Amino acid sequence: MKTVEKAKSVTQSVPECDDNRRREREREKLESKCQLANALFRFLLLVHQLLSSLKRRAFNTTTRTKAVYRLVAVDEIHRIP
Repeated sequence: MKTVEKAKSVTQSVPECDDNRRREREREKLESKCQLANALFRFLLLVHQLLSSLKRRAFNTTTRTKAVYRLVAVDEIHRIP
């Protein structure tokens, strides 16, 4: 608390810590929002990586399946007398 003199016989206590408390609350709110945004970003990155992995696996499976079908088709063609 800071004491401010108004007159020689009158003094008033001014709570200078109110500004500090307000700034601290604003800083905490901002930190909380940043943490939430960071967590959301990490979650979305994980979802993106999962979808990319599934897409790659689906593509590889499709490619392998097509290759097997081609081999079977070629084998069947060679069996025709």
